[in-house]
Amino acid sequence: MSNKEPTIDKIETALKASYGATVALRVDGRKLIIQLAEVKENQLNYVVHLAASLRWAIGRPNLEEYDPLTQKVWRKRSRQRATQAQRRDIEKAIGKRRAKKEYPEAYETAEWYEPLWPTLAPLIRALKACDSVELLQDGPEGISDGTAYFLTKQMIDWVFPPKERSNAKPV
Repeated sequence: MSNKEPTIDKIETALKASYGATVALRVDGRKLIIQLAEVKENQLNYVVHLAASLRWAIGRPNLEEYDPLTQKVWRKRSRQRATQAQRRDIEKAIGKRRAKKEYPEAYETAEWYEPLWPTLAPLIRALKACDSVELLQDGPEGISDGTAYFLTKQMIDWVFPPKERSNAKPV
């Protein structure tokens, strides 16, 4: 059992609580919040907040706003730029070799990172892979003792002080 296993177990216990369960922690020197929240009607996901506002651009490796920490704590997603049917139609019209030469983007895959985790187990595995995980004990009540705590302005201000947020670029 490694040094961070008890911390991971506390985080897992706190997040297994009901809707609104929230944990504030420090991962690799950066503060973040994990919250069980409703993202669609009747769909709950674990949301990992790296900044006071949820900026999707920090999960795109090809953009300048990209944050490398998203690679560790956000979920990797990918999608082919063209469907198999679209590629088949192009190949049928101009041939496979010419299609790959003239439309190389049709054979590429786009990759990005999302802050939404449908289940807890893969999120916990991602946290175990991080170098250091520390539960923040001295924040607002309810963060570290396993009770449900709703993400409020008070908690956002505590984890991400307004001075740090003021220079964040809106996306």
